[in-house]
Amino acid sequence: MKRSGALVGALAILATACDDRTARDIHADVHVVTTRDDGLASAAMERLAARGGAALVHLETGMHTAPDSARLRLVALMRRIGDPDAIPILRHAAVFDVSDEVRAACDDTLKTWAGESGSRAARAQQALTLAAEKRASGHGPVVRGP
Repeated sequence: MKRSGALVGALAILATACDDRTARDIHADVHVVTTRDDGLASAAMERLAARGGAALVHLETGMHTAPDSARLRLVALMRRIGDPDAIPILRHAAVFDVSDEVRAACDDTLKTWAGESGSRAARAQQALTLAAEKRASGHGPVVRGP
């Protein structure tokens, strides 16, 4: 009994370590994508795309701190991944991002998804409607002076 309990505990620790390593790897790849625009960034984008929805929370974090060009790459990556859990992130950036280009890229992704069929399409259409309502009521990017 004690051995099987120890084995289960050891396996749980190993599983957690793998999850921690995965999170660190994803975070490192997002850092590369948000700070570089070269072959290293392209390779990192490939790895992030392969991780799918597991990368979304890290992509969202990157959206808050990255320069405009990097945020455009993150939006393109969310579009490529195609996970419907990206919709709230895209909706928020479509309204509040300080870059016209980033807001447009988010809108374009949501419009593309809304034009499809299925639950992702319905969620994307709801996001577009909510974004339009927020803009109409005066919500938008907040730009602070120097």
